[in-house]
Amino acid sequence: MKLDRISRIGTACAIALFALVAGVTTGSAQPTAAKPASAAEQVVTVVLQHGTIGYTPEHVAGGRMTLVVHNGRKQATTFILARHNGGMPSLPEYSGMHFIPREEIISRLTRVAAGSQLRLTLTLAHGNYAVLTSKGTLNGDSPILVDSAATFAVS
Repeated sequence: MKLDRISRIGTACAIALFALVAGVTTGSAQPTAAKPASAAEQVVTVVLQHGTIGYTPEHVAGGRMTLVVHNGRKQATTFILARHNGGMPSLPEYSGMHFIPREEIISRLTRVAAGSQLRLTLTLAHGNYAVLTSKGTLNGDSPILVDSAATFAVS
């Protein structure tokens, strides 16, 4: 009789253990999503030449990035990053001069000496941007005159 009781307890424990193991292996436990790995900061190289702007890589994802701006021009220039669709032809004009309205500018205006390099770290969201250089302002504090522009898309 004592042996029969121990046998029933052993059987009950075996069934409970089997149910526990079966529940875990059949997926009754709720899985948790893995946290995405922290993305490495992106570096975009921007090269300013006479009348042109080039950059690599061509495609960047939204997030934190550093723009490394090389001024290959013979004169200092002002570097600008603006939230804008399109390049030079899409900019508004005043008396034949292209300009960028101040409300579209998302980075500080930064003067880059001839032959020098500038590093600008910022976080960009998905969207279209323009990388611009300026030759001055129109009417003092108003829109900024642009002498070259390139489109820059962030996905």
